[in-house]
Amino acid sequence: MRTVPVQPGGIDTNSIGQSPDPRLRRIRPPYVAYKTFEQFLRRAATEEVPPRIDAACLGRWKIAGGNESALVTSLKSLELIDAEGRPTAEYREIRLSAPRRQASLRRCARAAYAGLDGAVDGVVDEDRLRDYFKEERGLLGQMVDKATRFYRHLEAALISRGDAPDQPRIAGPAVSEPQSARPSGPMVSVQVPFGASEAELADFFRRLMRAWRQAVETGDD
Repeated sequence: MRTVPVQPGGIDTNSIGQSPDPRLRRIRPPYVAYKTFEQFLRRAATEEVPPRIDAACLGRWKIAGGNESALVTSLKSLELIDAEGRPTAEYREIRLSAPRRQASLRRCARAAYAGLDGAVDGVVDEDRLRDYFKEERGLLGQMVDKATRFYRHLEAALISRGDAPDQPRIAGPAVSEPQSARPSGPMVSVQVPFGASEAELADFFRRLMRAWRQAVETGDD
C-alpha cells in the first residue's frame, strides 16, 4: 500500500481525488453571517481580552443575537479561540493595528481552509470552492451556501491588499436626490473600512484629488 504524506495542519494537495482527510471533516469551516463576524472584530478591538469567548460573553457584548453557536464555531475554525473558547495569540493580534490585524486574519484564513490551494492568496473558482466544502469538509445543502458566502467576504477583505491595512474604496453613484438638492459637479461616495487611520485617509484623499485634477487637465471622463 502506498503511503501518502500529509502536511502538518492540512492535507496533501497531491491526494485530491482520494479519500478526504477525516480531520478536516471534524472541523466545520466558518459559516456565520460575515456582518456578525465584523461586529465581533470591532468589539474585540475595544474590550479587554476575556478569559473565554462563549455565548455569555457574546451576550454581554450584544453581538450574535441568537447566532452565538455559529460565531463560536467559526472563531474556533479560524483559530481565534481554542477548543475551550480561550482567546489565542491570533485573537490578541486582531485587536491591534490594521496591518497586524490583516496579517493575523490571513493566517487564520489559511488555517480555516487547510487543503484549499490558493485560499485567500488568489481568487478561487466557484465550482472548486463548493466542491472543497462538499468533498473535503463534508458540508451539505445550506451549509455549503453559508460557508461559501463567508469565504467570499473574507477573500474580498484580504486578497486586494495583502497584509496591508484596508484602504477606503470609491463606491458607486450616490443615492438619487432631488435635482435642486444636489451640488453641481460629479459626486462619489467613499466607504471607509473599520480601522483606517487618519494618515491612511489623508493619503487616500490626496491621491484621489491628484487623479481627479489629472483627469480634468487631460479631458478624461
